[in-house]
Amino acid sequence: MGLIFAELGRASSSIFNNGVYAGMLIVIALTTLLPPFLMKYLHHNQPCQP
Repeated sequence: MGLIFAELGRASSSIFNNGVYAGMLIVIALTTLLPPFLMKYLHHNQPCQP
């Protein structure tokens, strides 16, 4: 969803320049890809509770 809004802001009304757009892409990619791995790493030793 974030990629759609970033592209709309860059393409349609030129709200973002290319530098801001690139930064937004990096942040969107990191916040999408890192959380599953971080949660697995942080919670790997905790026992399951019913």
